[in-house]
Amino acid sequence: MKQEAKIAKVTRTRYHELKTIQPYFGLVQLGIKTFEIRKNDRDYRVDDYLMLKEYDLDTGYVDSKPVIARIKYILNNEEYVAKDHICMSIEVI
Repeated sequence: MKQEAKIAKVTRTRYHELKTIQPYFGLVQLGIKTFEIRKNDRDYRVDDYLMLKEYDLDTGYVDSKPVIARIKYILNNEEYVAKDHICMSIEVI
């Protein structure tokens, strides 16, 4: 009897490093803001991870611990989101 070779699907964990200003960074940290609206320029996918880094528009990056969040759902319908943008449902891990 022949055994079939099982081919495992290899998936890569992808991280997207993103600048995030206050108050949005703090709201994500607290679990209050559970979505991100971004320009769709990075081929975001469900189960990718966002590494959100606090950013100050005047001084640059702030020395704080980044927030890591998993993308749970992506809405990319122009009826609801601006052209070339997406809304991602995220879960802080």
